[in-house]
Amino acid sequence: MVLASAQFALSGSKEGVYCSADGGGTWTNVLAGQMSTFVGFASSTVAFAALGDPFGSGTGANLNGIYKSTNANSVTAGACSMTFTALTGATLPASSAMGRIDLGISPLFATDSTVYASIADGVNASSPNLGVWVTTNGGTTWTQTTAPDICNAQCWYDNVVKVDPNGGAHAFFGGAAVFNASNAQFGWRVLQIRVPLGPL
Repeated sequence: MVLASAQFALSGSKEGVYCSADGGGTWTNVLAGQMSTFVGFASSTVAFAALGDPFGSGTGANLNGIYKSTNANSVTAGACSMTFTALTGATLPASSAMGRIDLGISPLFATDSTVYASIADGVNASSPNLGVWVTTNGGTTWTQTTAPDICNAQCWYDNVVKVDPNGGAHAFFGGAAVFNASNAQFGWRVLQIRVPLGPL
């Protein structure tokens, strides 16, 4: 089974998350509507996806946001039939405010249930970042980290998060070249965040 994010010039039925149950021979759009900026398996049955049109959500059933599938291995008549549910929470931005989103799933998700989300500001064409959030319970609740705007002025493109192979206590974020007015130089922003994990 293979998952792929797709983006086209305009939001619509072609954009979204595609799944192949035959190694890439045929594909099914299992989460259509907006540009997909991330999709990945957390386990054999759990997958996370991000719909993140940089200019904000278009119209349709599936708007910008973070989505989770708990039947990611589902196949019907030889085709993928997984379903996704939008994740919401009191601390996450509203879908209408979200732009480009990148997710980082812990390689030890089975034990630490950790996922990071770097969410750009869709109201401002994903130029600045709204922040970086983390969940340690598989997406039920989210906490905003203290990460600064790591992709300032170019979050529509330079917005990458990867989790340490040793687990979700550490994550790395790749940003953009940022102009420093005090010395008239460009500098690169690379940030490591450590999240203290308590009992899960």
